[in-house]
Amino acid sequence: MTPDCEALDRWLDDGGPASGEVASRAHAATCPRCAAALDAARELDALLAAPPAAAPALFTERVMARVAVARRDAWQPGPPAFDWWVRAAAEPSVALALALGALLIWRGDALLALASQGLVKLGAELAAAPAALTVSLAPAARTALWFALLIGIPWASWLLFRWSESYARPRGGPGRGLLPRGGARVS
Repeated sequence: MTPDCEALDRWLDDGGPASGEVASRAHAATCPRCAAALDAARELDALLAAPPAAAPALFTERVMARVAVARRDAWQPGPPAFDWWVRAAAEPSVALALALGALLIWRGDALLALASQGLVKLGAELAAAPAALTVSLAPAARTALWFALLIGIPWASWLLFRWSESYARPRGGPGRGLLPRGGARVS
């Protein structure tokens, strides 16, 4: 490519101003590449100058009907957007399990030693605990305490799960919640 070819390309990129027209057309008369580029630019200018073609009959009505169906179907349950394994990998519990597995692979021996030391200390504490409980609590009170723990902990964890689930779930159908009626996210 010659400096004249580069000059013609710049002249076309600038919109073909009158200042470089004579030199550019003279070069295009001798260079087949630049002549083709000049013809393509003229053809493009002619197409852009022509009035736009009329849309087919009922084009707007058909497009708007398809948009209405798409908006309606956006809130209907349909086929899953992802395969089950993609949805499973996006779950926080799976991410936590993968992180825990990686930690066990990386530092499993140190975690095992720490857990065994903790179990020895916990065993010593639990061995001393029945003596303290028998003194302060009657057998009926001890049974009530264990029953409360066995019922209370699962119930409290269920309540915590339901509370956290309410923050993760979409807030309803069209017009309510995370997306407005049109389906477009509002900032």
